[in-house]
This record gives sequence, C-alpha cells and structure tokens, in this order.
Amino acid sequence: MDARRVVEAFFDRLGSEGDVDGWLALLADDVVVDTPFDPDPDRRHFEGIEAVARRFGDARRRMPALTFHDVEVLATEDPQRWVVPCTSTGTLADGSAYGNVYCWIVRVRDGRVAGWTEYFDPLRLPSRPR
Repeated sequence: MDARRVVEAFFDRLGSEGDVDGWLALLADDVVVDTPFDPDPDRRHFEGIEAVARRFGDARRRMPALTFHDVEVLATEDPQRWVVPCTSTGTLADGSAYGNVYCWIVRVRDGRVAGWTEYFDPLRLPSRPR
C-alpha cells in the first residue's frame, strides 16, 4: 500500500469503520505518538505499539461511533510526512456527543505508520477524572 493509502486507511479504520485491530495493523511496532496540546502531561507522548494500543485503541473501542470529516491528506516535500487537517464527530461510551478539530502530522515508513503528532482543541475534550 502506498503512503497516501496508508494514511487514508488510518483515518477510515480508526474512524467510521471502527476497526481498531485493522488500524493497529497499520502501525509500526516502534510507533511514536505526540499529543502536545493534551492538558494532561502524562498523555502527551507514547512510544511503541503496546502503549499506543492501550491509549488510543482502548479509547476508540469504548466509543460507539467516531467519524472524521473533511479529511485532507496533504503531501509534503518529505514523501514520508503527511499533513492531515480534519474534524470529527462521535459518541462517547456514556452516550454524550464528542467532536474536535485536528491537524495531524503523520509519518509513514515502509508502508506502516511510524508515528504522528496530533494537534487538537483541548477545550473540546471530555472531562476526565484526575
């Protein structure tokens, strides 16, 4: 699968398909994820497939619905780096609505997602127990 298709599949599987296992299969074992706008400093950096599966895979499995909208997969001068602005709508486990705006910088290496930086609006995050 070429890099653009990998990025497109990343959003389809994580989003409307709800295929967490298929989404995780797109990730490199040494995947690195940064979410610099997360209000909780312990949730800003993740390394390795297991940490990413626990943080993001488990969160997605608890959401009955999540869809990404207006997804633009934009190439950069670096063939391994893609910029993806988009929005989302979804439903959380408690039935409440969720939505956010994003700009993702996705890195693809050898046909797998090697990592991403996810910028989102932290004011739209659901409250979490501390």
